[in-house]
Amino acid sequence: MQPGRYAVECDLGLDRFDDLADGVAMARSVHREVRRLRGAHSAIRSTRIRRRARTVVEISVTLTAESTTEAFDLGASAIRSAIHAAGGNTAGWEGL
Repeated sequence: MQPGRYAVECDLGLDRFDDLADGVAMARSVHREVRRLRGAHSAIRSTRIRRRARTVVEISVTLTAESTTEAFDLGASAIRSAIHAAGGNTAGWEGL
């Protein structure tokens, strides 16, 4: 079976920040960290950041994987690692 190409997306809520500019700066830092991971993991093909609403930023990772489950696991762990590297936290992700 040929590996497929998948996109894993994560919305980051900026409404937790007292200053919206701080939230946007954090989202940019997360995206920078995901791009850095792209250089370390050959399955990660591309990354994207886009503003979905005033207080929501979407980070997406396009990757190559053998299955949907593998794609989700890799994409979610890349985004989660990037959030931590940027100084954020992912409380509540344990059950995913």
